[in-house]
Amino acid sequence: MIEAKNLTFAYPGNPQPVIDDISFKIQQGGIYGLLGPNGAGKSTLLYLIAGLLTPKFGEVTFNGVNTRLRLPQTLADMMIVPEEFELPKIKLSRYTAIQRQYYPNFSEQDLRESLESFGFHGDFNLGALSMGQKKKVYMCIALAANTPLLLMDEPTNGLDIPSKASSAASSPAA
Repeated sequence: MIEAKNLTFAYPGNPQPVIDDISFKIQQGGIYGLLGPNGAGKSTLLYLIAGLLTPKFGEVTFNGVNTRLRLPQTLADMMIVPEEFELPKIKLSRYTAIQRQYYPNFSEQDLRESLESFGFHGDFNLGALSMGQKKKVYMCIALAANTPLLLMDEPTNGLDIPSKASSAASSPAA
């Protein structure tokens, strides 16, 4: 599913690579986590996998296709929840109508069920939400996209303690 070959990446102006000549394969059907201290390159690796950063050397492929090409059929099969993001000041229904165009397996029912588990109901303005509420909604949208690859960067940052506990308890990995 995901294969990295001789992956090396350094940020401009920093001669020391954040990721230095790593190779790995990740098969479909598992849940994987990245552990390491701040600055170890965990987020960078996720962005390289998603094709949002260009490696200095090597490549990442997803189902045999170089992710850096950012082909529509590849992008339709992956979703990334970044640690920091902005949601537009529009209604949820409008935002999901836009997202649904890019994710052919998007499920309104999955979205509704996920949102309800966090206490969200009806159509609401995304711009009126707190940071923690936005994180919950974005994670619900990502799950509803039903992509074979879901990348989450620090998914519990910004969530309150009860939300972290309830999301861990309802998680399939728990």
